Amino acid sequence: MEDAVAAVVEACVERGWRTRRLRVSHAFHSALMEPMLAEFASVVEGLAFARPIMPLVSTVTGARVGDEMSVPSYWVGQVRDTVRFADAVTAMAGMGVTRFAEVGPDAVLAPMVAEVVDGATTVALTRRGHADPATLSTGLARLHVAGSTVDWAGLYAGSGGKRIDLPTYAFQRRRYWMTEGSAGGGDARSMGLVATGHPLVSVVVSQPDSDAVTLTGRLSVQTHPWLSDHRVMDTVLFPGTGLVELAVHAGEQVGCSTLEELVLQAPLVLSESGGLALRIVVGDQDPSGRRAVRIFSCPDDVASASSWTLNAEGVLAPGLDSAPVGLMQWPPAGATSVDIDGVYDSLDEQGYHYGPVFQALRSVWRGADGVYAEIQLPEQARTDAQRFGLHPALLDAALHALRSSGDVQAEGAGIALPFAWSGVTVHASGADALRVRLTRVGEHGVALDLADMTGAPVATVRNLASRPIDPAQLTAGTAITRTAVFQVDWTPIAVSEAEVDAVAWADLDERVPQAVLLECPTGKDPAAVHAATHDVLEVLQSWTTQDRFTESILVVRTSGAVSVAGEDITNLAGAAVCGLVRSAQAESPGRIVLIDSDSADINSELGGLLGGILAAGEPEVAVRDGRVHVARLGRIAAPATASAATSDFGPDDTVLITGAGGLLAGMFARHLVAAHGVRRLSMLSRRGEYGPGVAELRAELEGLGAEVEFVACDVTDRGALERVIADVPVGRPLTGVFHMAGVIDDGAIASLTPARMDTVLGPKVDAAL
Repeated sequence: MEDAVAAVVEACVERGWRTRRLRVSHAFHSALMEPMLAEFASVVEGLAFARPIMPLVSTVTGARVGDEMSVPSYWVGQVRDTVRFADAVTAMAGMGVTRFAEVGPDAVLAPMVAEVVDGATTVALTRRGHADPATLSTGLARLHVAGSTVDWAGLYAGSGGKRIDLPTYAFQRRRYWMTEGSAGGGDARSMGLVATGHPLVSVVVSQPDSDAVTLTGRLSVQTHPWLSDHRVMDTVLFPGTGLVELAVHAGEQVGCSTLEELVLQAPLVLSESGGLALRIVVGDQDPSGRRAVRIFSCPDDVASASSWTLNAEGVLAPGLDSAPVGLMQWPPAGATSVDIDGVYDSLDEQGYHYGPVFQALRSVWRGADGVYAEIQLPEQARTDAQRFGLHPALLDAALHALRSSGDVQAEGAGIALPFAWSGVTVHASGADALRVRLTRVGEHGVALDLADMTGAPVATVRNLASRPIDPAQLTAGTAITRTAVFQVDWTPIAVSEAEVDAVAWADLDERVPQAVLLECPTGKDPAAVHAATHDVLEVLQSWTTQDRFTESILVVRTSGAVSVAGEDITNLAGAAVCGLVRSAQAESPGRIVLIDSDSADINSELGGLLGGILAAGEPEVAVRDGRVHVARLGRIAAPATASAATSDFGPDDTVLITGAGGLLAGMFARHLVAAHGVRRLSMLSRRGEYGPGVAELRAELEGLGAEVEFVACDVTDRGALERVIADVPVGRPLTGVFHMAGVIDDGAIASLTPARMDTVLGPKVDAAL
């Protein structure tokens, strides 16, 4: 029977019908009750029955009953027979009943009455989640105004309440609220905007000259108190699941139902008193229908463009990334229950301080194909859940199951936060309780299938990767974060002499030693950069996904790819490889070491140093003249005296900036004009004069005293770029180039391909070289 019912539920879900499994002890009014009817009849026959003293309509017969209710067989039939609720309501309406009061644990039957009888007064005297005295009083009042007689004197007896006379004149009313949509009002419509109806963002701003959109909102623990229940190391941190919700909601505004990727760039920290302004910027769609999405935040008392922080960026895509997965069989067959008593006490000791709203984990099981969990928001958060696609606290709680089940790698036992999401699709919105299956993907990733309490699909996450976080990143509000300027300093360190078992990647066989050395090629031209990054990507993907490498360290060696003491970088291909490797290190900390040397002979240069370098535990080192240097962030000392803008450029000099349609190019242009005296700018982008925000940026730069020219040019087209440079007037020589052009196609190492990397390298590397 269970399998047959599950099949019916699955068929309903496929048709888009909402289903819900009833939480009852028996399948009343069905054939499943028949085995107990004889025993039930023997018990009922020993009871005494009397004729009802008030009119009563039976849901067994659908008509008024009298003496038949005093027969035991009637009550046996009550257990087994079909409930004829609609017939019973119709019969009561035929008797002249116009008011119906439901007495029960919740308002279940009252809405059904309204579907049977038009114009009837239906009242529920108790409701789940509402205070009984207030609900009962409200129900009695509704019955009273509908014509029922209520013994108010008996209700208020002993309370001190008394009747008072109403005034002899009509009620005097004066409206103080502004009319909806009036000029100067605070609503979105009065400002020419469209309200989102979402709890985290207020309005959607469309662009008249493109199909890009921006969503805006404001966050604070005063306006969203439940956010204070998510604290990491005593800092209120907007959850990464909230950034996912924002990106998914933004995608819905432009017809993109899948969040293909979202990479968190900086924690979104909330202060105890102030708030943050939000901007979710969705770009134009590319030929495949994809759109870039970026999420920014800024203290709401700061208005300058330089104050915005990029918290996350990714890609939205139309269509479904993966088919919805239901979880009909529950609990999963063969799964073992996990004791979760004290799980939040344990998490609290580790630095994850979850309040009531985020303590939503209810049950956990461990199965052959992953970890299963049941999560449910507390009562105070369930109503709000209906306004979300997927409530951030609910999705965050799904991840708690990994730690409660012990399914966390040893190196991830510290503070680790989600940072890269792939393939996120929400199939049904408004859930306040979920079934979850979590399946490991590689060493640091996990896939999630989420369903409602009937097993119907709610959401899918193809891959989520987490990484450790430096507690210093969670420091909010300090002045240094906005005033200090930093640079990378290379500091010499002493390393011990230690033996190490190592082999070159090219010579690797079945045995994997303690260290594997990957020698990277050199080169300065675009072809060398593409070839080197393609080769290293293939190695990194093998290294991070194959189990046989988990106990070894990959040493990636470049030569002349970093500048330690101000010397020129001679290996541009190696520099690109270094950036790729650093991304892999962020995903797989402790498993990859990057070494740059000034010698092409790895054996003679590092033969006696490799063991000591690995023992030092540094992710990246540079070897110069036999000495080991490590990268450290150093603060640049402020000048002794403050001065006005310095004129590093002549009044007739031209400065060219590529990628003029991007945020970074605008920031550089403002800085060059205001701080370095640039008076002529040539701004290059694909759309030139017709790019978004061009008119505003031009007006701002001209207001600062600069002459600005916006030119449409694809910088990957060498011929077009040569023509732009040739058109620079002889009397206005080109003396500076700032190359800001770029394409966003970021992703976790496992998801990258050579073609995706070429898409990014084209405008960035090919155009520059």
